[in-house]
Amino acid sequence: MRRVMALAALALLAGCAESPGGRVARGGASAPADTGALDVAADIERAIWNQSPRPWTTDARWALMRRVYDGARYAPLWYDRNGPTAAGRAAIEALCDAVDEAIHPAAFTADSGAWQVNDAAGAAESDLRLTASLLDYFAALAAGQVAPAAADSAWRLPPPVPPSDSELVRALRRPPAEAAARYRPASPAYASLRAALARYHSLAVAGDWSLPDTVGTLRLGARDSSVPALRRRLIRTGDLRASDSAGAAFDAPLDSAVRRAQRRLGLAADGVVGPGTWRALAVPAVARARILALNLERYRWLPEQAVGASLVVDGGAERLELRVGPEAVYAAGARLDARCVEGTPPIVADTARITRGAAPAIALGGGRTLSLTGRRACVRTDSLARLIAAAPADAPLAFYLIVPTATARPGGISFRGDSTGADARLERAMAPALARRPPPVCGVSGVGTAPAPHSAAPGAPAPRPSAPAPAGRGSAPPAG
Repeated sequence: MRRVMALAALALLAGCAESPGGRVARGGASAPADTGALDVAADIERAIWNQSPRPWTTDARWALMRRVYDGARYAPLWYDRNGPTAAGRAAIEALCDAVDEAIHPAAFTADSGAWQVNDAAGAAESDLRLTASLLDYFAALAAGQVAPAAADSAWRLPPPVPPSDSELVRALRRPPAEAAARYRPASPAYASLRAALARYHSLAVAGDWSLPDTVGTLRLGARDSSVPALRRRLIRTGDLRASDSAGAAFDAPLDSAVRRAQRRLGLAADGVVGPGTWRALAVPAVARARILALNLERYRWLPEQAVGASLVVDGGAERLELRVGPEAVYAAGARLDARCVEGTPPIVADTARITRGAAPAIALGGGRTLSLTGRRACVRTDSLARLIAAAPADAPLAFYLIVPTATARPGGISFRGDSTGADARLERAMAPALARRPPPVCGVSGVGTAPAPHSAAPGAPAPRPSAPAPAGRGSAPPAG
């Protein structure tokens, strides 16, 4: 309502009259009182209609921006000559939060010096960039940043459908944080991973952990000069409380902390710190952050409004859901057997049928069968009879299985290796997004490269505090 009133006032000041075709007839009016606002609007109109798309956007996005600003009669949406308005500040904050989802809209991260507003032309340019950035952000939340099939060979279904132009235009009329929440994946696993990525950003900005390159085998009862460094590493990730252990002795609290870390890192939890455990603990926080970012991207590929029948097995949230159109006809807890996880790509998207009879199973179009009963069941779910009764009897359904390589739960952040190479392929596909850095206004570093510690860069900005977890989602687990 506030924006509508402002636009009405702007049109009145300009002495404009609405033409029958819906466009604004200009000219012939006396000079308005707010000439600054009109100067910004004039620069926006010149940029939109008289110039080719900016290098930070695409032809399609530029065409949509023309539609947006034409509908707003070229009034700035986010900026005036003094800088961002209240709406602009809210939009910038939403985009800074996007960094915690490893989404970096090109217009927001490119040439950050252009965000300095000194005149009407600068305000117009910043307004255009912010609009393009929000459109990119909403589209990325709804359908991801890269094509699934380009990174995951087990993806055999059509790609997720991005929001329509009309839907994106409507989203711009909402408060940015509210609009983003509508597009964000609904899985609680996504919310936990998002909080974990924010935690890893903070760890990396504060200074990554530093461990000696090599170390002898450490175990309970050992005394070694490397023990204090090991203890500091485990304290940073919440595996060990600082008050529980001290000195150069490998004591019982440290043994318990090592076992906890080994379980989360997919290692044998024997309490022995040999070369394998040491290498896993030495992986930098920024590298772990990239794994979290890859898993967030995969969750964005899952459909929220699939056509026809679809079955989603969410290993991160330990949940299974059968949908027919927009309606969930069955939802229950689901657990994946370790034998099912081993060698399975982080995400599988295929056609499937749920077979009935004495040994119900999920038969995939690619030839694989996932058992639902017996000792060798791959997927175990509550009320299996209800699932079988609700599933289409004679028609295939879209099947999605997500087996994350990073999982964030109250007990900590767990990582597992990927023997299929899918993580490496997706990381290469996401490299442009992971390498970008947000404007200095966000006060955080990007995911792709390790930032310098504050001790080494006194002038570096402090990490921006992350927004609290949404109600009912829980707090962020300790880092892994």
